[in-house]
Amino acid sequence: MPGVAQIGLVFDAICLARNQDLKISSVRRVRFKRMIRPDDQLKIMAAPLNREIGAYSFRILIQDEAVCSGVITVENMD
Repeated sequence: MPGVAQIGLVFDAICLARNQDLKISSVRRVRFKRMIRPDDQLKIMAAPLNREIGAYSFRILIQDEAVCSGVITVENMD
């Protein structure tokens, strides 16, 4: 799965959790550690960072192994 699609999955999960229309304002410290294949079952985790409004630390896991991680910052669609 391409990296941009992985970021898109994280973004979609955050939008669903917040029940808001958002846009990405930045993505940083992204690490792609392993290739994601079509049959892999993914677990997406995102937790807000206290020090920065709209920023989330995220990880994509396959069987509890992190395959992608980073920080994404989102903001309202104004």
